[in-house]
Amino acid sequence: MTTRPQRLAILGSTGSIGTSTLDVVARHPERFEIIGLTTFQRVDLLLAQCQQFRPRVVVVPSEARAEEARRGLAQLRLSTEVLVGPQALCELACDPGVDLSLIHISIRESDLGLNPSSQGDLLRVPMPALTEERRKELTRVVRHTGEECKIAVRAVRREANEHLKKMLKDKEVPEDEERRAQDEVQRLTDRTIAEIDRLVHGKEAEVMAV
Repeated sequence: MTTRPQRLAILGSTGSIGTSTLDVVARHPERFEIIGLTTFQRVDLLLAQCQQFRPRVVVVPSEARAEEARRGLAQLRLSTEVLVGPQALCELACDPGVDLSLIHISIRESDLGLNPSSQGDLLRVPMPALTEERRKELTRVVRHTGEECKIAVRAVRREANEHLKKMLKDKEVPEDEERRAQDEVQRLTDRTIAEIDRLVHGKEAEVMAV
């Protein structure tokens, strides 16, 4: 009896865990089938992944990213559907056709040092003892995650500023209003970056506390 390939949806397919998971999939094409991919900002890498794995659907965070993805998919002559926003992301994550092994693989291939096992709909993740060395490893993971968040925030700032510049060029807003809006975008960016730093420092202290 032939076993069907496990159907996977890779959430965050352009991040480090996502690309590691896809490396595993590429090495075992007879075992896995990609039905969905998602990204926050790397549409260029997402398109390359679509060309290789031919997913049924992709999810991106904004209409601007969706238009970029649709243009790229059309050029590649792929029929992949493009969905937008957190609701679409949740629907993909909860799709009954997605196998639990996706989460299993993602955790195993991450830099968390965990070795999960799955039994049907149950996922077990044994947690190793938090030695001092292990705590230091986890603080590095926390810092890396914080940096990825800040990169994403700056990408949103860049997209917002590009939109404002286009509005100014199209004479939809006066120059002083465009400048005030850019200042507000920068203030929001600075505030969000500061909050990320605060959370990272707090989590580092929590991890290192004995």
